[in-house]
Amino acid sequence: MHNVVALDPIARRRTGSSAGGDVLSVAETARLLGLSVNTTYAYLADGTIPGRRVGRRWIIPRARLDAWLASDPDGGR
Repeated sequence: MHNVVALDPIARRRTGSSAGGDVLSVAETARLLGLSVNTTYAYLADGTIPGRRVGRRWIIPRARLDAWLASDPDGGR
């Protein structure tokens, strides 16, 4: 049988995973970073966390988030 990737948001909520793992939801990003969802929204809105608005939704490309986490903007402080 073929693997089916759920692209529909309701099915994604049931399975608890993003399509292919290429993008993260706000909740997934918050959980990954150990932040509250509200703080994550605030950081997305001010550009601290790299993300993009798609309609009323925020998506966070996993590759951009990984690159952001790998960078050291505070110089190790």
